[in-house]
Amino acid sequence: MCEELLPKYANVVNIQQIDAFRPVGGLEESNTYSFTKRPMIWGWATWRRTWNNYMDMNMTQWPTFCLREIIKYYGLIRAMYMRQTWKKVYENPEKCKSWATRWHFAAFANNLISICPLVNLSKNIGNTSNGTHYNDGDDNPYKEISIGKMKFPLTHPEYIELDMNQVKNDNKDFWRARRYGLKNKIHRLFK
Repeated sequence: MCEELLPKYANVVNIQQIDAFRPVGGLEESNTYSFTKRPMIWGWATWRRTWNNYMDMNMTQWPTFCLREIIKYYGLIRAMYMRQTWKKVYENPEKCKSWATRWHFAAFANNLISICPLVNLSKNIGNTSNGTHYNDGDDNPYKEISIGKMKFPLTHPEYIELDMNQVKNDNKDFWRARRYGLKNKIHRLFK
């Protein structure tokens, strides 16, 4: 998929990346893709121009955004969560080593979109005690996800526009993953 889509969208500056991970709503087989707001970081490709133009580990754009803009982008509840996360990172960048948090901020701050296959093409193998953000006994929200099959030749969407069903699925998955994270933290408290 990337061999075809990287050159096709190389000069489309509002596309941040090509995802391989589709945690919710994926088919078993497909020959097409859609566009969404949420960059997925478990299997992805991007262009040097995107990383160079938008990746800012110091999040220098943060002070220019008001809560109203974040709410408009994410909705009230998720906006409150994202605002708190980004505020912490901006105020104490040395405490958060995650490039992914900044990459998500770059998507928001620059109104970037991601290409999302209609099948899941990736699986995180770092969600065990050897992984960066996992501990022994943590429950994995994606343990049941399977790898789909991309069929060729690809059929390209007629327009570059957000797939609102995928945006909705991404939002559901965001909260589902947060519930697992909270469950894992509570579990660790009582170990």
